[in-house]
Formats: sequence, C-alpha cells, structure tokens
Amino acid sequence: MPKQNFSTTWLALTYNCNNKCNWCYANSNNLTQKQIFPQRYENGTINLLTSLGIKRTILIGGEPTLYPNIHGIIEKITNYEISVGLVSNGRKLKDYFFAKELKENGLKAMSISFGSYSGKIQDKITKIVGSFDEAIGGLENALSVGLKVSSNTVINKNNVEDLEKIVNLLGKRVDIMTWNFCGTCLSEDSNNKSVLSPKETAKAIQRIYNYTKKRNVKIKVVTPMPFCVFDNDYLEIFKKNDIISGGPCQLAHGKNFVIEYNGNIIPCTHFNGFPMMNIFEKEKVISAEDFIGKYFNSEGTPFKFRKMVSKFPSEKCEDENCKEPCSGGCPLIWRLFKPEEVIKKYE
Repeated sequence: MPKQNFSTTWLALTYNCNNKCNWCYANSNNLTQKQIFPQRYENGTINLLTSLGIKRTILIGGEPTLYPNIHGIIEKITNYEISVGLVSNGRKLKDYFFAKELKENGLKAMSISFGSYSGKIQDKITKIVGSFDEAIGGLENALSVGLKVSSNTVINKNNVEDLEKIVNLLGKRVDIMTWNFCGTCLSEDSNNKSVLSPKETAKAIQRIYNYTKKRNVKIKVVTPMPFCVFDNDYLEIFKKNDIISGGPCQLAHGKNFVIEYNGNIIPCTHFNGFPMMNIFEKEKVISAEDFIGKYFNSEGTPFKFRKMVSKFPSEKCEDENCKEPCSGGCPLIWRLFKPEEVIKKYE
C-alpha cells in the first residue's frame, strides 16, 4: 500500500445537536433526525484508521455526546492506541457521572465551544434557554474529573467586540483558549453573514494576544490564515510561539480528512454535503488499500479537488521573496473575499 502521511482524522458521529445555532455548518442543510453514525461500522472504521496509521481522532458533530455509544467508541479507539479528542458544546457534561465515564473510558482532552461570555447572548445564539449555564456546568465537571480542557471560540461579527470578556470568563479555567476564523459555508450562503474579513480577524487576534499575554493565558489560532494579514511584529511573535498554524490547510491538501456520520469523506466540515468518496461499501468498511489506491490517490474526485485548491490564491503569493509557508490560508476564504485585495505584496 502506498505510504500516506496521515496524522489526525475527524469523525463526525452525528450532525444532530441539542443547540440550534443558525450559522453552524451542521445546521446549514436543514438536517433531519437519524443522522447518526451506524454502530455496526465502528470496528471496521477503527480498523481502517489503524491501518492508515492515524495517530489521533477527534470526535465532532453536530454534538458528538448525543451519539448513543459515545463512551463505548472512545474506549474502542483508545484500545487501538489512537489518541481521542472531543469537540463539544459541553451541555451533556452537566451530568457529573457522564463526564466521569468519558474520562474512565479513555478520553484525556476535550474542547468546549463558547460563542459568548453571557448566558443571555449565548442562549440567543443557541436558541436554547439555559444552554450557557449547562455549558459552564459541563466545563466545571470536565475539569473536576481530570480532563484537559480547552475552549474554542469562532470569531465573527456578532462577538468580535466581546472577545476580552470571553477571556475573562474562561482564561483562568481552561488550559488553552483556541480561536477560529469564522469559515465560509458552502451549503447555505445566509450562514456567511457573520463572517469577518481576514484583515478584521487578524486585528482581533492581535488585540486578543495583547490582552491574554498580560493575563498569562495561552492562545492558539486553529484556522489556517494568510500570514501577511498580520502586522510583521505580531507575525514573528505568533510564529515563534506557535500561536498560528504554520502551513496550509492540511485537509484540503490531502494530509487529513473528515469521516461524516454516513461514511462520506470530506476535506473539512465546511464541505458537508459535498463528499469526495465513501468508506461504506456493501455493508462493510473498505480496506486501507482501497482507501488509498482506489479512491484517495486515484484520478477521481479527491485528487481533482486537491489539485484545484493547491494553487496560490494570488500572484503575490508566488513572489520568490515571500518565504511564508501559509500558501494563502484556508482556500474557502477566497469564496467571499478577493485575494488581490487581501494578500499583501512581500516587502
């Protein structure tokens, strides 16, 4: 089997959620019930990940804690010596024993999403009264059972003025605060009304860095961004301290991937509804050999997709004097913004 340098895989156990956030990718297709990973495929999927050399799997949704066998699948994955992470809204962890069982079954670290510092505002975002208080309760229980917890906040037009208040709420509670650039949704254009420009996002990140540094709070930006949107002084600090991603989008360039609840393979969650291939075939999970040779590295959709997005977004990125490894950041940025207006000329 041809060697492939995979490291991390995201497994979307379900796109169902106990929140109803309008802008979320998992809500963008007006999803119905029963969008849950079939338990009969668990063992085959984990075998596939092991054969592909996957070292880390992150369980996502929707809300992955709604998956009926969430504790069981975590135990199975860790038994194969694959590290497991979890991205959650935290609400189900308000049940202390639910959180404790996650830890006992092998979960070591998780990320809890917060869109605001205020219950009134976050409940308005989620459309669920009490969701904020449950998330805070879930965070406290996760910490009390010994899980390593990070927070995750998507920077967007609705919360960009409140980022410092989110730091005040969470900075001393979590191990690290991670920040996402609000990404482009392909399925529903109305979801993109909250997206800030890369330049606005960069200014917000620089502002947050100043604020968190004074408070000894660790941060990391987890969305690939064009490096040149940052001021030079900040960029050097961010690279030195591993605050921003050091390269192009790995998913789009074929190094990692997402497995959706129905077996579809997509490059990242923002491509839900636009699969490249599927790992379920005749009531079985395909072999690692077929995954690599027959599909992932074939001349079909995955290869064509990677070839399409691997080009630089701007001629300025091709300047031989530009040594930055970002490759222009997330390719989906350029669906909403013009690269010639965002990418700076190397100086």
